[in-house]
Amino acid sequence: MKNLSILILFALLSASGIAQNDAVVVYDNENFTGESRTLFGHWNPEGLSDVFNNRIGSISVPAGTWLIIFDETGFRGHYLVIDNNWSAIDNYAAWNNNIGSILVMHDANAGIPSDQSYNNSGNGNTGTNNNSGQYNNNQPAGQNNYVPDNAGVYYNLNAALKNPEEVIVLDIRGQHLDSWPAFFSNMKNLRELYISDNNFSSWPPFFSDLKQLEVLVAENNKFTDFPAYFNSFKNLEVLDLSGNSIKSFPAFFQELSSLRELDMSYTGVTSFPAFFNELTNLESLNIAYTGISSFPSFFDELTRLRWMDITGTGITDLPYAVRSMNIIIVGRPE
Repeated sequence: MKNLSILILFALLSASGIAQNDAVVVYDNENFTGESRTLFGHWNPEGLSDVFNNRIGSISVPAGTWLIIFDETGFRGHYLVIDNNWSAIDNYAAWNNNIGSILVMHDANAGIPSDQSYNNSGNGNTGTNNNSGQYNNNQPAGQNNYVPDNAGVYYNLNAALKNPEEVIVLDIRGQHLDSWPAFFSNMKNLRELYISDNNFSSWPPFFSDLKQLEVLVAENNKFTDFPAYFNSFKNLEVLDLSGNSIKSFPAFFQELSSLRELDMSYTGVTSFPAFFNELTNLESLNIAYTGISSFPSFFDELTRLRWMDITGTGITDLPYAVRSMNIIIVGRPE
């Protein structure tokens, strides 16, 4: 899901009344059973006084409607995009009783220019009930000055070339690119870059000029290593390197003091580096389908960590320190 902060602002500004037969219905159990509530607009409960806060197990979604569900109130935290009847089962079991707010959007073509599902994570239509979900670990920014449309968001390189200094968000996923255009060095205000599902294998020297970069999503490319200048990205908060031929956690990670979300799934990493405890702001970690088989003794020092996926790893037991952490662990051993 791209540019979520933009979509949130757009949704909140465009909220309007909804006909009864177009309303969303949430249930407190999986498979559309138990108590239910009809939502005629966005849902953002205030604390535990709302009985459905963290109690939703399935959602009925009418045609022409799509939702963004969050695991925190205030449209924050991890999120999932769904556009069909959905139940928190199978790949989505971790969402059962973990939904804190919901954005209700109409006309599915208005806000999602292209499919954003993670091809390597096995998500999509699963099980019964026509589960349809696009999962992304990128946590949206809490505050921003983005305005929907014509506000620095580009999906085309040719368009970005004409106004490089106006580019704030560049999404060029799935365009079969293998080389970097030189004008990248002119995008001084670039904050979010999405280059997934291309054929990039190296980083150009001028990439070091992107000092304001906050989000870098580069899954499913051909990267194997990283230049030293990556340690200068002090504003980087979200980093997705999943699906690349990376054998170890790059050394520059320890300099990323602002990093909140890290996705290293489907890479060749086999262990945590000694400096990993220095990522003190880390909130989300995905190491699914890697060669990692154990946690280091310092892992509980990551006190802000709230979500982790260890599906398909060699981890067969959770040490007491990890089990004592207040986090959601997807794929945890029985």
